[in-house]
Amino acid sequence: GYGRGELSPRSDLDLLLLHDGSADPAAVAALADAVWYPVWDLGLALDHSVRTPGEARKTASGDLKVQLGLLDARPVAGDLGLVASLRTAILADWRNQAPKRLPALHELCQERAERAGELQFLLEPDLKEARGGLRDATALRAVAASWVADAPREGLAEARRTLL
Repeated sequence: GYGRGELSPRSDLDLLLLHDGSADPAAVAALADAVWYPVWDLGLALDHSVRTPGEARKTASGDLKVQLGLLDARPVAGDLGLVASLRTAILADWRNQAPKRLPALHELCQERAERAGELQFLLEPDLKEARGGLRDATALRAVAASWVADAPREGLAEARRTLL
């Protein structure tokens, strides 16, 4: 949610320490520890990784959820150009892989909906996971980013604000 500007109470943080590979690996590991441990000490849920742009792209090519997350990545600190070049590459990969990735995205959404139910019919709706929730809004943005369909416009932004 942070990358999309939708961080909610109790959200976990997905953080990528992106580096160009030129630094000493021990220094990169020490920096990662200096970032991760204070977050854990605060009791926050943290999904973390340390990668070069090439490693990030390779991981994303094999993991749809990682690729979706990187589509929304934004820098917290550091080399903004490195992050921008990764985002550009991830978006190009997403568009090139759309024929394969969009059916997988559809399947992922179907499985999630079967697990979490349909938002409008639940007494205690899961605003994030249920069909019609925030994950579906993310999926719609990913479909629009693939350029195979026009970006959804009418009502989507208002519906997302309501759920948030």
